Amino acid sequence: MKKVGKLLVLLLFCFIFCSCGTLAPVTSGITLDTLDNGIVQIENATFSEYIEMVEERSIVTEGDFLKIQIKVKNKYEKDLSIQYQFVWYDKDGMVMNEATQAWKVAMFVGREEGVLQGICPLAGAKEFKLIIRPFSL
Repeated sequence: MKKVGKLLVLLLFCFIFCSCGTLAPVTSGITLDTLDNGIVQIENATFSEYIEMVEERSIVTEGDFLKIQIKVKNKYEKDLSIQYQFVWYDKDGMVMNEATQAWKVAMFVGREEGVLQGICPLAGAKEFKLIIRPFSL
């Protein structure tokens, strides 16, 4: 009977310990904000060791839609999955798409470069912010 009690306490402890590690997902990462003169803001120093923003390109399409391409590089030798989201600003610096853009997922194999692309769903955007954070299932 004592063995069963000890086993139950051990299982309960393991359950509590393991579940505590999954309560708070990582929501910080790297941000590129053109309103801030293109400054890259690092909110997760460990994550920034694995990914780098290499190049930014932007055009305004017919109909006045801002289209952005950001080349990023996986500096890590293993596969890296990320989530990214664009936030769009009008000429006055006001957010145009708050809570309307879903997070997108991208995966880069080790040392691979790739492009993250976004187009503002509303005409008239003048600036943007790109937020990148780690993604794991």
